[in-house]
Amino acid sequence: MTAFRLLWKYLSPITQGALGLFLLLYWVTSPVPSRNELVEIDGRLASYTVEADRSTFAFMSKRHNYVLFNLENHDGRFWSEYLGANAATIFSQKGIPVRLYVSPHPRTHSINGDGVKTYGLYVDGSEIVSPENAIGVDSMIVRWVSPVLGTLILWLAWRSWKKSGPRASSLADGCGRQTDGRAKLHNIRSMNSREIHRRARGFLTDAVAQLKSLPTDSIRAWPEFPPSPNVNLNVPLELTKCVLILMKNTLPSGDIEIAIQYRRYRFLGISQVMADGFVFTAAGSVEPLSQQTIWDLT
Repeated sequence: MTAFRLLWKYLSPITQGALGLFLLLYWVTSPVPSRNELVEIDGRLASYTVEADRSTFAFMSKRHNYVLFNLENHDGRFWSEYLGANAATIFSQKGIPVRLYVSPHPRTHSINGDGVKTYGLYVDGSEIVSPENAIGVDSMIVRWVSPVLGTLILWLAWRSWKKSGPRASSLADGCGRQTDGRAKLHNIRSMNSREIHRRARGFLTDAVAQLKSLPTDSIRAWPEFPPSPNVNLNVPLELTKCVLILMKNTLPSGDIEIAIQYRRYRFLGISQVMADGFVFTAAGSVEPLSQQTIWDLT
């Protein structure tokens, strides 16, 4: 066993344990405010920006981009998890009236240093999310998801630690030589998430190149999504348990969007999603999918 594999063997359960403890700590130290505690702020939209999450634990969040906005005659910036690709439609112009609600202790949910989490948002008289709904979602995450997930990860860390102990190692060393088929299956099962992610990214690149080589007329004959075309993508064995969806979408302009969505389910509804594809334009050229389309698919 190499030094790297030996280090990973014992470091992995320690990392899992630290993550489980972090989730339990978040459960204890992140109280959700009640409706009566919220502070109402009224103002007019000054500007908004879309920024990547630069926090230390950004890698743990499914959401990597936030819409941060500020109001005229108010210090600081605000954000809402209910703003995303729809921000340009909601914030259609500067100066529209905005009413929002924040916690009396906003520092516990700040984004990028000064982005304060909102627990209710109304723009130009339209409800984006009510304070009651926003508090209800946060209460479920903090009071139920965090402790359950933290406990489960701690249990998995304990199981991994038991398997990596000296007794487990001696039992593994005493096993006989496997057949080629069993060895290949064992290697697939032992692949870590980073390796599977790398294989999936390479597969998407190859699959898109394969589809680009198909005749345009045959692609035009494909059914529109949600039905998926009957095309053999030559999925490798290590990705057969993942969900791969081939999509075709014809735009009013005549352009045809072709996309492959990859989804790998983990546990408790958590999944890893990637997408790639291209566009057959009405003029006959081939262009990559727009970043907005890829964002919508992931």
